[in-house]
Amino acid sequence: MIGNAWPVDDTGYSVLEWGELDRRTLSLYVTAYIVADRRGDQLPDFHASRAEAEAAARRLAAGAGQASCSEKRQSCQKP
Repeated sequence: MIGNAWPVDDTGYSVLEWGELDRRTLSLYVTAYIVADRRGDQLPDFHASRAEAEAAARRLAAGAGQASCSEKRQSCQKP
């Protein structure tokens, strides 16, 4: 399940919370952070922290990253 999302500066990338719903409290237990591109396609890597995911998005925006899942013609994998 995806939780909150934050834009990363003016890069066009967003960082999203990834986790599981706690059925007792109905709150999201965040297990990782993911990066999505301008079209909303999820990139294949999962990150341990929001800061790490934001840094990855900034690297992608600078041209030092990898293509999105759809550009690689493969599905993204859950951690």
